[in-house]
Amino acid sequence: MKKRVLLLLLLCLLSGCGEARREEPVVCVPAEECFLCTGTWRRNNVGIISLNTFEVAEVEINRYDAKGTLDETAAGIFSMQGQQLGEDGLFVFMALFPDRGYASLTLEPGSDQWADRRKAAGALCGDCLEKILPEEGPKKMGFGAIDLSTGEVSVFERQTVGFVMGDFYVHCDWEDDGPNLELMIFYAPFRY
Repeated sequence: MKKRVLLLLLLCLLSGCGEARREEPVVCVPAEECFLCTGTWRRNNVGIISLNTFEVAEVEINRYDAKGTLDETAAGIFSMQGQQLGEDGLFVFMALFPDRGYASLTLEPGSDQWADRRKAAGALCGDCLEKILPEEGPKKMGFGAIDLSTGEVSVFERQTVGFVMGDFYVHCDWEDDGPNLELMIFYAPFRY
């Protein structure tokens, strides 16, 4: 019996199960290079953001010209478009109705289903990383919404059915047995 225990102990030590694995620390960019700290947030719209690549698909409910000036004339049309964020990452399909002030979206996360703090650290300073993807706590989705007038980011969570972001209300409808998400985004500024 003692020989078996010693043999098991020896095998365990040889396989490395007695060693504590050290993870490399997450190295963030300085604040001067941070995606959120250095952003010029001047458009009153919501964007869908990959928290792994920090690519953004703007949901253009409020239309702007090339100079960044709000175009308040009626568009007279609705548009449909799709955008892939990163290779095999989040796919965003949008139906935009700017004259009515809303958009309907379908999000298919692809490889962005879960956030990777190491990838996010390549675009965020330590304070922003800890605010959006804290080290402690549950695993976070790898995509969210960003207020393009302030740079505020909200990470999508399955239990969330809706939230207000700036002048917009975002309604979330999750696929029952999968990672896909349907969104309705309404322009809803304060009336009084």
